[in-house]
Amino acid sequence: MKRKLCVCVVLAFVFIFFAVVEAYAVCLEAPSGMMSWWPGDGNTRDMVGPNNGWLQNGASFASGKVDQAFSFDGVDDMVGAWGAGIDDLQQLTIDAWVKHNSSPPRTIQRYVTLLGEKAVLRYDGGLHFYMRIDGSLHHIFVNDVLQDESFHHVAGTYDGSFMRLYLDGEEVGNLNVGGIVGYGNGVVIGNGEPFFGLIDEVEIYNRALDPSEIKAIYDAGTAGKCKPSAQYYIEYWHLSHRVYQDGRELNRLSFSLRDNITGNYPIEDIVASVELYDPHGTNVPLDDLNFFPEKLMYGGYDGYSSQWWYDEEFGFSSAHIADIGSKLIPGTYRLVVKDVDGQEYERRYSQ
Repeated sequence: MKRKLCVCVVLAFVFIFFAVVEAYAVCLEAPSGMMSWWPGDGNTRDMVGPNNGWLQNGASFASGKVDQAFSFDGVDDMVGAWGAGIDDLQQLTIDAWVKHNSSPPRTIQRYVTLLGEKAVLRYDGGLHFYMRIDGSLHHIFVNDVLQDESFHHVAGTYDGSFMRLYLDGEEVGNLNVGGIVGYGNGVVIGNGEPFFGLIDEVEIYNRALDPSEIKAIYDAGTAGKCKPSAQYYIEYWHLSHRVYQDGRELNRLSFSLRDNITGNYPIEDIVASVELYDPHGTNVPLDDLNFFPEKLMYGGYDGYSSQWWYDEEFGFSSAHIADIGSKLIPGTYRLVVKDVDGQEYERRYSQ
C-alpha cells in the first residue's frame, strides 16, 4: 500500500513539474535574417519588416499555436501583404504553424505563397514545397504526413543549391537544384487554393535556416519567438529638402511611432521630446512639432473587374512633422524620440 502511495506521489510531482515548465516556457530569440514576421495576434502587422498585411474576404483570428492565429473558412479568405525585401530573394526560408480543420482527398490548400510562384508551401494530399528556379518549377512532395485538428510546423528552405522541406522540426525531403530564383510580387497567406483552418507565426528569412534552427522553432512550441519589448517603435522617418521658385528653402523632419503589440498608430500624441543630430553629432534645432492623425483603409485596384476596392478601416496613421531652420548636409543623421513614459527610440537616416 505504501509503495502504491509513493508511486502516486511521484507521478503527481512529475505532472506538476511538467505543468510548471509549460506555464513558464521561455520564448526563442528569433534567428538572424528574418525579413517579415506575421504572428497573427489579432492584427496583420509585420513585426520586423515593412510588409504589413490586410485581411480579405472574411479572414479573421482565432486561438492559435502561439497566442492568436489567422483563421480561414476554406472558401476565399486570405491575408495579403507586399513583398518589400522579399520579392528578389535568392536564398530563403518560409515557415509557419498550420492546423487543418479538414483536408479532404484531392483538395489543394495553400499555406504561404510568394506570388509569381517564387516559392509556395501548401497541402495537396501531402506536404508540398515548390519554387520557380531558372523559369521552371521544382517540387518536394511528402505524402500523408499531416493530421487534421493538430498543429504542425512546416518550413521550406533554399540555400542556392538545395531545397529542403521540414515537418515538425525534422527534414522530410530535399532536392539538389541551382539557378536564378524567380522574382516575386508580394505574399499571400491562405488563399490561392483556399485553406480551411488556422495559420500562425508566418515568417520569411533571407537565408536558409539550418536544421538546428528549424528544430529550435518547433521545440519552442507555444512559447514562440520573443517579441519586441518596447511599447512603440519608429516605423519610418524622413528628412526632406525643397527649394521653391522664389528661392525659399524648406527642410523638414517627419516620422511616426507605431505600437509594437497591436500594430496600431497612437491616436493621441505620446511624444515627449525629439532630438535630431547631424552627421557631425551636433544637435539640430527644430521648430514646433506638429501631430497629424489620419484614419486609414486598405484598398487596391482589381484588374479583373476594373474597380477599386476598399477593406474595413484598420486604424490611424500618425505623423509627426517639424521644420528645420538650418541646411541639411550629406551624411547620416540620428533621430532620438522619447515618449511620455520615458522610453527612448532611436533610428538613423542617411541624407
